[in-house]
Amino acid sequence: MEFELEFFGVLVRGDDDVYKPSEDSLLLLDWIISYSNPSLDIDLDIGAGSGLIGIGNAKFFNRYTLLVDISYKSLQYCWRNAGLNEVDPYIDTILYGDGVDFLREGLEPYVMCNPPYLPVYGEVSWWSGGTTGLDLIIRLLDELVGRNRFKLLFVYSSYTDLVKLRELVDYSEGLWFDWIDYIEFGMERIYLGFVCKG
Repeated sequence: MEFELEFFGVLVRGDDDVYKPSEDSLLLLDWIISYSNPSLDIDLDIGAGSGLIGIGNAKFFNRYTLLVDISYKSLQYCWRNAGLNEVDPYIDTILYGDGVDFLREGLEPYVMCNPPYLPVYGEVSWWSGGTTGLDLIIRLLDELVGRNRFKLLFVYSSYTDLVKLRELVDYSEGLWFDWIDYIEFGMERIYLGFVCKG
C-alpha cells in the first residue's frame, strides 16, 4: 500500500518496500533544518528510504545531495520524490549501495544517516542493525576515518551497544563523538548523534 507524508514542507511517497519516515526520521530532519551548516564538499543521505532527509537538506539549503540506498525500489521513490519537491537539480545522482567508499579521495563528506539501529540476533533483514545495532555505522566509520574531514550525523537507540559505539571513536585519530538530542519512544530513547573529524 502506498503512503504519502509531508514533514516540514517535504512531501514523500513510498510503499511497503520503502522505509516509512517516523519519529527517528523527524528527529534527524528537524535538526538538519534547524541547525545544520556543514560547509563540507558533498552531502550524502545513506539509507535514504523515501529520500526525506536528503530531499529536505537539498530543499532547505540548495545543496547538492547524493541519495544512497540498497533498495532499488527506494531509489525509484527517491527520484520521484525529488521531482515532487522540485529539488531534482540538487539531487543529481542516486546510487545503489550503503557506504561512501565510492567517493573520490580528498572529498570531505557530510553524511546524514538513519541506519538500521536495533540489535538483532540471528535474523538478518533490512531493518537489522546486527548484534550491536551498529553494523552500518561501523562500516561508514571504517570508510570515513582516512579522510581529512567529515561529519557523520546519525540516529541510534538506547538499545544500541553504546560501549561499542564509544570504542569505535578513536580520539587520538582526531575523531569526536557526542549525542545532540533525543526523544522518548515508549521505553526506548532514540538519539541523534554525530562523529566528526577536522
